[in-house]
Amino acid sequence: MANVAGEKQSLQGDSSDVIYDVSIGPKYSLIASWIGSGQRVLDVGCGTGAFAERLIQLGNDVNGVEASKEHAEIAATRIQVYDGDFLELTINERFDLVLFADVLEHMHEPDQALKKARSLSDKIIVCVPNSGLFVVRLLRFFGVRKMRTGILDKTHVYSFTKGSIEKMLRDCGWAIAQYASPAPKRIPRWYNRAITVYPETLGYQFIYQCQLSERNVR
Repeated sequence: MANVAGEKQSLQGDSSDVIYDVSIGPKYSLIASWIGSGQRVLDVGCGTGAFAERLIQLGNDVNGVEASKEHAEIAATRIQVYDGDFLELTINERFDLVLFADVLEHMHEPDQALKKARSLSDKIIVCVPNSGLFVVRLLRFFGVRKMRTGILDKTHVYSFTKGSIEKMLRDCGWAIAQYASPAPKRIPRWYNRAITVYPETLGYQFIYQCQLSERNVR
């Protein structure tokens, strides 16, 4: 089982890109606190399984879903993994929670993923980057559309703002129970306070814990 010691460790994969092994940082701490312990979790887009492993260490039972063969092979050394596209997989299990942490923006049909999650659990946690962040808007103004990493990551196929992700959650049958927008670790505390006033333009990411809305409760 691989060791996870820092916020980011680079693992050299078969491709020229670096695979980031991520398990700690403000957003991961927040998500872990929301999940707690004793939960059966399906981590969709689990990557290398680093965060799933952290959740297991906290006393949870975690399965992963990973479309990348390269990432799934690493994740399989840590957790049970469904290898393939989430929308194409048959998963005949129920979970206490389905986690979508930084994965919906990589999907061509994120709404279908949110709808499929209704058959797997009554609760989800969603984390997406904010494409409305003022820095991103500035970059786009100067013609920058894609970057190697970050909110304009070249692998992102879907962009979310606070309004668009919340509308998608509602339209897909989910009611928002908790919301947060933590800043990266090195951002000053005053910026975190500013995010609460202007989340649409200052928030780096939006994290939601949702329950099935009443119209979808069995």
